[in-house]
Amino acid sequence: MEIKAQQAADFIFEHAEQYAKAYSRRIALEQYIKAEKSIQMIASSQPSISGKEMEAQASDEFSAKIAELEAAAYKEKLYYNQIKAKELEIEIYRTESANNRTIDRAIR
Repeated sequence: MEIKAQQAADFIFEHAEQYAKAYSRRIALEQYIKAEKSIQMIASSQPSISGKEMEAQASDEFSAKIAELEAAAYKEKLYYNQIKAKELEIEIYRTESANNRTIDRAIR
């Protein structure tokens, strides 16, 4: 079990940068989408703000960025869940180790 806990800790360490990159990509895309919407609204021929907004959100560029955001959010959440699962493995090891020490003391 100790080896498995060490492997879990290694996994977390090895994937921390990938998780951070996925997180930062999602944040960047969220900001880019806001900028893209503004650019599309400025270029819109619609007279009203709501018309400009609808036209901007219906644009191919906006839709493409939303799809990128979806993929980035998925990747971020995948890494997050994998890391959390490994943290649980470590916690299980710690609990089992503590229980085993208690049992050892009780037997002596």
